[in-house]
Amino acid sequence: MVRLTTALSDWPGRFGVRVSCVVPGWIGLDRALAEIAQMPAGDRPPTVPPEDIAAQVVRLIKDPHAAGRVIPMEEGQP
Repeated sequence: MVRLTTALSDWPGRFGVRVSCVVPGWIGLDRALAEIAQMPAGDRPPTVPPEDIAAQVVRLIKDPHAAGRVIPMEEGQP
């Protein structure tokens, strides 16, 4: 997904389409939290709150220069 996003970074000028992506770790939703709870305590990964991911997506949408931008997120921090 990261390579595809960066490969399409010139699409705004060519097609009027902007491509960017957010790459979160484990998302703190019920299903993931249940799966993480089954892991040994020392192996449990941090989760990214869904609202933090949504905030980054909104930021990318509002930024007209975000074409080709990839935002990795761990523990909610880009």
